[in-house]
Formats: sequence, structure tokens, C-alpha cells
Amino acid sequence: MIKWGILGPGQIARVFANDFQYVEHAQLTGVASRGSDRAIRFSSDFNIPDIYASYEALAMSDNIDAVYIATPHHRHYQDARMCLEGGKSVLCEKPITANTQELRKLIAIAEKKGVYLMEAMWTYFLPAFNQALEWYRQGRIGRLRFIDSSFGFKAPYDATGRLYNPELAGGSLLDLGIYNLFTANHFVQEDPTSIKATAQMSDTGIDELLTVHLTFPGGAMAHLTSAFSCTLKNEAYISGSEGTIYIPRFWQAKKAILRTKNTEEIFEDQHPCKGYYYETQEFTDHLTARKPGVPYPMADSLRSMQQMDEIRRQIKLTYPFE
Repeated sequence: MIKWGILGPGQIARVFANDFQYVEHAQLTGVASRGSDRAIRFSSDFNIPDIYASYEALAMSDNIDAVYIATPHHRHYQDARMCLEGGKSVLCEKPITANTQELRKLIAIAEKKGVYLMEAMWTYFLPAFNQALEWYRQGRIGRLRFIDSSFGFKAPYDATGRLYNPELAGGSLLDLGIYNLFTANHFVQEDPTSIKATAQMSDTGIDELLTVHLTFPGGAMAHLTSAFSCTLKNEAYISGSEGTIYIPRFWQAKKAILRTKNTEEIFEDQHPCKGYYYETQEFTDHLTARKPGVPYPMADSLRSMQQMDEIRRQIKLTYPFE
């Protein structure tokens, strides 16, 4: 039985905890928050027995095997490092860190301590997304030509909130655009030869609307858009020489549609979970069996992080803490 703790009991952690009811060979045993009232409410809502007075206390607890980190982006590195150094395996919300340098340091600590570190890229584990990948790998849409992926919504402007505040590693790239990059990378499976990014920057200096164009060695291209300043189509199209795969709300995919000249196939995930169950079960199974590596490879997280560093370089976005 893997004993789990949660750092940062906010909205995303609530979805995680609700999906945890489906996870086998695991137990939610602890929660820590910077505000004790929120931790108490969270503990009560999800029947979690132990409330820790600080993040540090949970990280050092002998009653915790793995920690799910759902704190704001700018805290991921320090919180993950603290848990790793405390001998805990870590499943950290995306983006796992703010930049490549931080991620390399975490990987080194995890290897030294002999514990697991994984980015919580839940899309990687969703049955609908993986069915779309399988259709592509079977050659159902022919040669890959173009990926068009967008994720954006109109968010209330708050200069101090996590979306718009550079001190909190704000911006659409790290919050939403990371899913677009993930999608392109997992269908193409090769590093782009060209990355071109343009952005509309907010008054606070973060990217509130971002477009990224990728060109790959095999000739495929991708057009990726993320935004806080307007609502986008919020879907992914993977277009090939013989057909198209359409994934509505691709980052939390419940459906995938294959369209060719003479065929339309629809896959729908009927599991009642919101989707966080799949990554948590895979990570738990890895911990239980002590398998090498992690289900979502660190190489994939590194590739995405390096690309985001380059995109931020092009749009001239540097966080104050870097």
C-alpha cells in the first residue's frame, strides 16, 4: 500500500483527490497547506487522517511514501526538492519546474536519493488520447502533415494572481501552452528543426496570447496557440495525407474521432473519473513494483522544458526569480 500526501490543497488537488477513490493499492494519508483552515477542510472532505502544519513536516514524515505537488508554478522546484530530499517519491503538477536548469537539478537529486520523480502530465495517460496515437501509429491517416492545437480562455485580469503575475511564473505558455507542445511532441516524436514564437504581452509582462510554429525534420508542421485574453477553439487536429484525427478538449480528452475518406470512427472513454486516476494508478504501480524509470519519461519533460525555455527567450519573458 503506497501512502500518499498532498502539498497544496487547491482546486486541482481536489480533482486529484476525488479521482483517488479509483486508485488501487494506495491511500491518501496526509495533506499540508500554508493555511491550516484549508487543510482541515480538505482533510474532512476527502477523509484524510493526517494534517501537517507545514510543507516541511509532510516532506519529512515517515508515514508518507509519495507526494502529489499542486502548489503554484514558481514553488514546484523548491517543494519537489524538499520532498525528494526527504526521501519521498514525487508526482509534480505541470510544469514540473519553471526552466530546464531547475529540472536537471531535481533529476539529479531523485537519482541520488533513489526515489521517483514524475511530471503530472495526465494527458499522456488518457485512453482517448492514446487511442488517437494508436490510430496514427497504425498509419490510419497516412503521412503526418500538420498539427493544429489550441487551448485558451478569457480569464479575469488580476495582476497579482497566478496567471498574470511573473513572480508566480505566470503566462499562458507554462499553464496552457505546455499541453500544445506535449501533443505535437507525442505525435511527431522528433525534435523540431525550427521554433518560432510570437506573443501579445500583458501589462505585467507575461504572455497572455501566444502562438508557436514548429517545423520538424520529416516535414510535418505544428501551429500551437494558448491564451488568457480570449477563448480559443480548445481542440487538436492531427492531419495526415489520408485523414484527420480530431480530439476535442484534448488536454482532458474523453473522445477522439478518426476521419478518413470512407471512414469515421469514434472512441469515447466511459470511465467516471475526471482523468487524474490514470496517471496516479500508473505511478502507484511503478512504486509498488519498484520498476525502473517513471511512466511519463523524464526525457519527455526535459524536451518540453527546453522548448519552453526557447519560446520564452524569443518572446523575452524571464521570471524575476530566475
